[in-house]
Amino acid sequence: MWAGYKNYLKRIMSTLSEKADHLLKTIWLMHEKCVIDAESVLSRVPFSERSTIKYLERNGFVSLDNGVLKLLPRGKERAENLIRRHLLAERLLTDVFQVSEAEMTKSACAFEHILSPEVTDSVCTFLGHPPMCPHGHAIPRGPCCAKLSTEVKPVVQRLKDLGVGEEAKIVFITPERNKTLERLALYGVVPGNQIKLEQKHPSYVIKVDETILALETSLCEQIFVKKIFKQNNKK
Repeated sequence: MWAGYKNYLKRIMSTLSEKADHLLKTIWLMHEKCVIDAESVLSRVPFSERSTIKYLERNGFVSLDNGVLKLLPRGKERAENLIRRHLLAERLLTDVFQVSEAEMTKSACAFEHILSPEVTDSVCTFLGHPPMCPHGHAIPRGPCCAKLSTEVKPVVQRLKDLGVGEEAKIVFITPERNKTLERLALYGVVPGNQIKLEQKHPSYVIKVDETILALETSLCEQIFVKKIFKQNNKK
C-alpha cells in the first residue's frame, strides 16, 4: 500500500514539475518581450496550469506583487536552462537527423526535461555553439560557450563544408536510402575511415585510401565528418 502511495505522489510531482517548467518558460519568453504584468503572462497559459504560479512563488522561482510577475534568480536560471536544452535539441534534430517539424517539436519538449548539464554542453559543442534555433530564436549561452572568445565551427560538419585539400574522419552518414550506404561501403566510405577532399568543382571528388571517388552534392550533405588538424613538427 505504501509503495502504491509513493508512486502516486511521484506521478503528481512529475506532472506538477512539468507544468511548472512550462510556466517558467512562458514567463521567460514574455519577459524577453518586456511583458511583466501577470494578467498578460497568464493569458498565454492554459487555465489548468495557472494555479501552478503559487507553487513557483512558494518555492522561490517567481515573485508576484501588485500584478507584476517577475522571475527570481532561481527561476530565471531554470527557465534559461530549459529554453537552451529545447532549442539545442531542435538544432540537433533538424541539422543532423532532419526530422519533421512535428516530430522535432515533440522530441525537443522531451529532451528539455532529461538532458543533464554535461550532455547539454556536449550537444552544444558538437553543433558548434549555434547562436539561434531553426526558427531564428536566440539560444541562451551556456558554460561551454562562455569559454570561447569567438564563434567556432562545429566539431562535426558536413563533407561539403570541408575545404579543398583538407582531411577528415567520417563520423556518421544519414542517407535517404539504405542502398546508398551499401554503395558507399564498397568504396570504403564508412564511419571511422579517413578521407581527403580533392575538389569541389565541377563535382565533389574525395580520396579514400588510394581510391578516387566522385560524389553528388546531395550525398556530400549526408556525410558528416570531423576535420583532422595536422600539427607542424618543430625541430
